[in-house]
Amino acid sequence: MKLHPREENYQHQFKVKKNLNFTHLIKGISKQFQSTPDNRRQSHCLYKQHDVMMGALSCMFFQEPSWLQFQKHLDEGLGDNNLRQLFNVAELPKESQVRDILDDVDSEYYRPVFNMLFEQARKDKQLEQFRTPLIPSGAFYVAIDGSLYHSSKKVHCECCLRKVRGDVTTYQHQVLQ
Repeated sequence: MKLHPREENYQHQFKVKKNLNFTHLIKGISKQFQSTPDNRRQSHCLYKQHDVMMGALSCMFFQEPSWLQFQKHLDEGLGDNNLRQLFNVAELPKESQVRDILDDVDSEYYRPVFNMLFEQARKDKQLEQFRTPLIPSGAFYVAIDGSLYHSSKKVHCECCLRKVRGDVTTYQHQVLQ
């Protein structure tokens, strides 16, 4: 007979993974973010770069539809304690400042976070189910998605993808996730 989680003698069927629990992973991510160089003039900084990076992570974790909505919930006191306790964030700026701070962080500084998370999953043998049987070297199946994250007919840089239709040029940046 299967018991319901609210019943007195219920025992869960899953095993908690030592290196894959929330607290352990967040501490590892926080440590990586703290080691990310902050190139701003520190005497002029009101907010820690680490707090902004962890705040952005927490916004995604709590599945907020936008930074504005996330900030509104924090201002109302909803989730403020979670932000401080779960993500070790002291204070967050408003949306425009978040963009300014995060835009200056080279995306290469996020690679160690991915590597750390991948290594934790590998250590706990969570990746075996995604190993391809066709390649003996041990490649893994990976879900990827292509996204357009910048498109403009005016704003562009030398790295932009240029699409020309007639006499109109559209400049774009795309990412493979």
